[in-house]
Amino acid sequence: MLKTLKNVALLVAGTISLVVGIVGVLLPILPGTPFLILAFFCFATLLESILESMFIAAWF
Repeated sequence: MLKTLKNVALLVAGTISLVVGIVGVLLPILPGTPFLILAFFCFATLLESILESMFIAAWF
C-alpha cells in the first residue's frame, strides 16, 4: 500500500511539474526548465527502465 501511495504521489507531482514547466516555457516570467527536469525525475522514478537507460547512455 505504501508503494502505491508513493507511485500516486510521484505521478501527481510529475504531472503538476510538467504542466508548470510547459507554462514556464511559454511565459518569460516563470522558469520552465527546473520544473521539466523535476517532472522527468518523477516519471523516471516510476519507470525504472528509463532511469537505468539514462545512466547507461553515454551523452558526452
